[in-house]
Amino acid sequence: MPAPCATWAAGTFRFTVECRHLPLAQVLCQALAPLEAAGAPDRRYRIEPDPEGRLTVAVDGQALTTVDGAAAAVDWLVWHVNQQVVAEHRHRSLLLHGAAVAVDGVATVLPGCSGAGKTTLTAVLVAAGADYLTDEVVMLDTEARWVRPYPKPLTVKAGSWPTVAALTGQGGPTGEGAWQLPPDRLRPGAVGTAAPVTAVVVPRFVAGEGARLRRLDPAVALVHLTSCLFNLAELGNRALAALASLVRRCAVAELIFGDAHEGVAALQRAGLILGGRPGRPGRRAAPRVL
Repeated sequence: MPAPCATWAAGTFRFTVECRHLPLAQVLCQALAPLEAAGAPDRRYRIEPDPEGRLTVAVDGQALTTVDGAAAAVDWLVWHVNQQVVAEHRHRSLLLHGAAVAVDGVATVLPGCSGAGKTTLTAVLVAAGADYLTDEVVMLDTEARWVRPYPKPLTVKAGSWPTVAALTGQGGPTGEGAWQLPPDRLRPGAVGTAAPVTAVVVPRFVAGEGARLRRLDPAVALVHLTSCLFNLAELGNRALAALASLVRRCAVAELIFGDAHEGVAALQRAGLILGGRPGRPGRRAAPRVL
């Protein structure tokens, strides 16, 4: 019988994975290491090969999909765990589609949907010294003051593999699926702890564009954050009030960039992250934004 690597926790959602494919089991244990936790699992995943060498991903005995290659199997597993995290926390957290990092004990939230460049930007920030909190589901308390870490592996799409490979010294996976990258591959000890939010940077990747920051009107920022909220229907006006308070008290800007390294340099020059070393919450210098 296959044996689980460990029990992992994504917020309050706990799960195990049983895997007959030894190389894949080793990849999973490395990718999910920051989520390792004690306690009984809520769901039990299983990945096993069929006679043709394809991999079936199942949860609690029910098949989810059959795919070619280990990378695609891990991709499906991480995607499904993300869905469970959202379902588990819908009524008790503000859940934003986005990424988050922390520096000197305060957090910057990078809200954006797929293709905004948030994972690539996060990878470069973490390699440069920021602490990793998440790259997909930002878990805020219901007053939108603190980010709770959800240190899943970074989901790096093929278009960003050259940038991230240069940071890690490793290439992306073969076959289908995204690169599920353990954060410690970017920098040992990269995972951060819960932190108060002091800045919101809306990333917008535009191929070939130079990096530039522009200040966002709080009303525009609120509309964007609301569009990224997974659970507006559940929290309603309470969520809107919390996000409105967030954009009033934080530095808020849009970052347009065609190169993630140039984007990070623009954030540093503006004093929004890393370069500003803001220190205690509430003492962040006003950003120098166009």
